[in-house]
Amino acid sequence: MATIRNAAYFGTTGTLTVDDDEHYGVTSCALIPTAPSESVIDISGDIQSFVGDNAWELQIAFHQDWKTAGSLSKRAIEWHGQTKDIVYTPQDGGDAIAATVRFKAAQVGGDTGRHSATLNLGVIGQPTFTAPVGG
Repeated sequence: MATIRNAAYFGTTGTLTVDDDEHYGVTSCALIPTAPSESVIDISGDIQSFVGDNAWELQIAFHQDWKTAGSLSKRAIEWHGQTKDIVYTPQDGGDAIAATVRFKAAQVGGDTGRHSATLNLGVIGQPTFTAPVGG
């Protein structure tokens, strides 16, 4: 039996790139799987469970930025409806996850003090998990 050590992290060193541009100001990034599931009881009373393929969603929360050219706030509106390649590395030195997403426009404005926005972007196909270069 193998002993698997946990390399826990605080989520403060990750990166998100969209079409090779690294975006700062991201406060949360998550790839969320959803898979259909079903349980049936047959005539004997046995329970059978089924799970389908994952559909994925990329959820990004970020600080709005209406000053910086190329900011995620501006780009989300520009890219609405377009597919973009993303690479999310949740932990410095850890695996990278690549996916293609379809962009939607993001929120403009909000509560005073902290203008944040959240995007929920559908992933096309399945994400690809890759080990870091030299890892």
